[in-house]
Amino acid sequence: MARRRKGTGGRVTPKGTRPRHWDGGPTLVSALPAGLDALLPRFDDDAAIFRDAEASSFVTMFPAASASDVIDLTVRGDEPPAAGEVLAVLADLGPRPPQRVVDTVAAFAAYGGSAAPKAAKVLRSFAAKPSVAASGFGRGTITSTRVVEDIFGETNQYLFGLRYPDGTEGAAAVLIDRLLGGVLKDALVMPDVATFTDLVDDSDDMTVRPADLAEAAAAIDDAYEINDMTLGIDEIIDDDVNALRPLIETILASSPRTRPEPASVSAKERDRVIDEFVGSIHDTQPEVSDDVLSWTGLAVDFAADRGSGDPLKWGPNTIVTFLEWSTRKVMADPADLRRIPEMLRLFVPWAHARAGWDDRHVGAALDAIDRTLPLFDEAISEPGSLGPVQQAVRDALAGIDFSDPDAVAAAIEQYNVGLEPRETTIAPAGGSHPEPFDPSGLDDANGKVAAIAELASTAARALFDDEYVTLVRRVVADAARVDPDLFARGRPDIWASGVVYAVAQLNDIIGSWGPMSVFSDDLTSRLAGAPGTITAKAAKIRDRVGDDRWSRDPRHQHSGARVDLSDLGIDFGGFGGSSSSGDVPSPAIVHDRLPEDSAFVLRCDLVDLPGWRTIRVPASITLYELHLVLQRIFDWDDYHLHRFTIAGRGYTSDPEADWGGADADDLDVRLDELLRPGSVFDYLYDFGDNWQIRITVGDMLEPDPVRPRFDLLAGAGDAPPEDCGGTGGYHNLVSILADPEHPEHDELREWAGDFRPGSFDLESAAARLRNA
Repeated sequence: MARRRKGTGGRVTPKGTRPRHWDGGPTLVSALPAGLDALLPRFDDDAAIFRDAEASSFVTMFPAASASDVIDLTVRGDEPPAAGEVLAVLADLGPRPPQRVVDTVAAFAAYGGSAAPKAAKVLRSFAAKPSVAASGFGRGTITSTRVVEDIFGETNQYLFGLRYPDGTEGAAAVLIDRLLGGVLKDALVMPDVATFTDLVDDSDDMTVRPADLAEAAAAIDDAYEINDMTLGIDEIIDDDVNALRPLIETILASSPRTRPEPASVSAKERDRVIDEFVGSIHDTQPEVSDDVLSWTGLAVDFAADRGSGDPLKWGPNTIVTFLEWSTRKVMADPADLRRIPEMLRLFVPWAHARAGWDDRHVGAALDAIDRTLPLFDEAISEPGSLGPVQQAVRDALAGIDFSDPDAVAAAIEQYNVGLEPRETTIAPAGGSHPEPFDPSGLDDANGKVAAIAELASTAARALFDDEYVTLVRRVVADAARVDPDLFARGRPDIWASGVVYAVAQLNDIIGSWGPMSVFSDDLTSRLAGAPGTITAKAAKIRDRVGDDRWSRDPRHQHSGARVDLSDLGIDFGGFGGSSSSGDVPSPAIVHDRLPEDSAFVLRCDLVDLPGWRTIRVPASITLYELHLVLQRIFDWDDYHLHRFTIAGRGYTSDPEADWGGADADDLDVRLDELLRPGSVFDYLYDFGDNWQIRITVGDMLEPDPVRPRFDLLAGAGDAPPEDCGGTGGYHNLVSILADPEHPEHDELREWAGDFRPGSFDLESAAARLRNA
């Protein structure tokens, strides 16, 4: 990844923000409060982005909070304490701890993952509030998205411009290495976008262009998933990838995800490149052996499938990766393999000429071949250096008479049959799918297991087919037999989501170990519960039934092709519940209602504008009541239509209108029926001006009789005036109001009334909400 040149100042991440390896000394738990000052971070950098980076890095030092409430406060040798332990000790310091304790807990509240709700609760117990320096954790909003592309197509660097409530800017960037299978290899923060783009402006090999935020967010999600599933990844990625992950995920949390159709090079296009190259060599260098040129197809396929995606793009890193890959994956005699570098010396200059690149790039590419050749030759010459696939093939062919073509063909066929994935399942009971749920061996009193199986069946039937209904029923029963207490704690609908996710993993519907049919968030968006909770449940279920990527019970495998959700032609946001009418499907995700006095904290961000509000509302209110609350806090007059979208399902006060699908009446649906902490949904107001608000559910709060029923907790940025003409009209209005000499200034100043661009009066807005 491009970094600041020596002598120009700045830094990638603030000093001390990289995760520290636990050194086996006293744990934070054992050292408090005596060593408090030395152990807690100082969030005192001038730039909010660097405070955010330090907070993100700090919380990654500690394992996630345990699901159990039991806190072990003993010193555990070389293991750091869990986040839950740290928070328990900090909470015990009383309601008025040192300011650095308050700021540290605020860091956990912003970036602590599963520990964040506990941190937020601890933070509320303190009389002191986070300092000015710490109050902006996780509050940077994205103002721009760019992608930095290198000429060789080997990496994508996504760059996000940020703005913080205190008015400061920041920038965060990540690098995705396409040659390493799409891993997220580097991450950094800088004080602004210009600091980053200055690094590449003078490079002929890199370009910066605007990027689609939804596509960038999806690409980063996929890269993190690959990181999580790739062994030994820590050896090739920068420390900041993990240190800044909470920060990156937080700023992208409210972004939609869009995955464009992956580009591919057709077989016809590949053959055309090969034919043109071979024909050119035959015309200009007829002495070149066809044995050398025969390896061209291998290079073209590698670049198209594992490299840049373009057979003509061959940078130095692509060449090194290709040569290293061929020593592990290609089964041939060393004499034949040595023809691969010979082929590259001919093919790469030809490809560069076709791409219009200058001699400088050709020279760098040929230098890469020269540098790699000694290692390449050593690898193909050493018997012990064979890769696992090569070794397996060599073992399979051992003892075969290579002078007998039929014997060789039969051996290879037998080997290939052994590589075929299992695509058969045990015959269903009764001879057809779905197979009934089998409760044998289960506790008759445990009706929860059967309820989970039924919910999972409903989802599998809606999403996939009846054979998947059989599979989820088998997985539930098998897991419960192995561990009768597995499903004892937790909501049935989230356990059912975990079952569906686990079965999808075991059948390669999702994941990165084979052709991906469905991305993980495409599936979790159709299930109940937060994605992290669903995947955690799935991991426990797979562990109980003993299935993993390499060893799978055929009872849990589908007999047919993989499923593509995009081809189902349905808009299914979840499962459970019943239709309110014959034509209207059930709400997206139907939860058991919470205690009547529970409350939600909602973060409401204007899309494409810097304004935001945080509110506390009863969890029992309807979506229509929430609509009225939003009208008050953004100072609108409810003149126009509105619509909520939750998990792909629409809710409006005019359900008879034609929105392109059947909507539910937002008067009939309560928040606590659809939402839980971590839920993200959208509100659209005025289909002409198109004001969009992204709403994130934060904490679920216990009853507090002191607080008003509806409460505005925080906010920043103005709200666009009613009927000002959408985002473009808003910016035009602000520009004219700022220019007293503009011919329309006086007229628009009178029309705008109390509107003052950039201003926000929290007390007035809170009073307006309370008095509504």
